[in-house]
Amino acid sequence: MLNAFVQGWKTGISSWRVGLIVYVTQFLLAMVLGVLVASELIAPIENSLELKKLLNGYDHTVISDLKNVHGDFMRILTGGLPWLALIWMIFSVFMNGGLLFTIQKKEPTWDIFWAGGAVFFVPFLQMGLFFLIIILLLSVLIWAPLVSNWESIIRSLPSEREYVFILIGVFFLYVLLMLFLFAWSVSSRLFYLKRNLSVLESIKTAFHFVRKNFRSIEGMLIVFAFVQLIVVGLYWLLESNLGMISTLLIFVFFLIQQLLIFFRIIWRISTYAAINELIEWRDNWFRELID
Repeated sequence: MLNAFVQGWKTGISSWRVGLIVYVTQFLLAMVLGVLVASELIAPIENSLELKKLLNGYDHTVISDLKNVHGDFMRILTGGLPWLALIWMIFSVFMNGGLLFTIQKKEPTWDIFWAGGAVFFVPFLQMGLFFLIIILLLSVLIWAPLVSNWESIIRSLPSEREYVFILIGVFFLYVLLMLFLFAWSVSSRLFYLKRNLSVLESIKTAFHFVRKNFRSIEGMLIVFAFVQLIVVGLYWLLESNLGMISTLLIFVFFLIQQLLIFFRIIWRISTYAAINELIEWRDNWFRELID
């Protein structure tokens, strides 16, 4: 596990050019979508004084007033979210396909990245929809009973404290399940690239791989998550101590935020590469065992 973790970071850092492509593409897409959404929203709300109240933070009363006074604004905002989610999903499938292909080929070049995103878009989209459905079903099955029946559950317990403990325990279980699904999803794509299997066979093979190597993979992903939490925590600490109280600090924190986004892309590449290392180690061990 440790070797895969270290090798994953080495691959992620050496793939900074590919990460830069993802960052620039992501930034341009977000900017284009932001401009389009803003142009649609400015017309109905113009310079509404109600909207300016949100500058001080979230206010449920202001949101309710916007629904009554600026109905078109709210319809545009809520009606456009599914389309934004669809566009973002298509973008994500393409980018992840390119990243995984460069990792599998061990060639972090631009042409390999674009080729991987285009060639494997359809099968990776099918896998993405499969895992999205599983995540939604598990989320509903786990959280819906606790949320919808919270009053009856609390009445059946000695105090509210037990209910909080139950929520904490379920949350940690949910996180472990999401990590398992994440590893299963990434492994499915890697097996598809490595062994030229069908989509269904890749998913089945990846499931058995993650199940048999559950401790190593989950432990490694937890360490990766811990690294990201440390970096994000340092950013929050820096922002809380300095704050965006001047033009210079606003500019500085904007640059830091962009570096943080770029770091998350490198972190993602490193995570993919670490899982790939575990798969290759298992395959090599199996071949040596047979020989």
